[in-house]
Amino acid sequence: MSTMTTGLASRAIRAATFAAVCVVAAALGHALASGTGVSPLALGSAFAGTASAAWWLAGRERGAFAVTGATVLSQIAFHVLFSLMDRSASMAA
Repeated sequence: MSTMTTGLASRAIRAATFAAVCVVAAALGHALASGTGVSPLALGSAFAGTASAAWWLAGRERGAFAVTGATVLSQIAFHVLFSLMDRSASMAA
């Protein structure tokens, strides 16, 4: 395996891991706080967006401040996304 392939694979794994941890933590928190589940569409959208952003950010090593900031911002975005998806689902029903 070449160095470039190893680097890209490592970057993809880091991005997917970051996205999965962030989305699962936000979905569990949202479900516990609201008493409703999170739609698969919201989960998929959150994962895709976060994985894309994490792929871009994983191009070089980031410090603890940048990683913490990205995590906090993603949690806020998930809260808004999940709340909007809950609201639109309840309006459609």
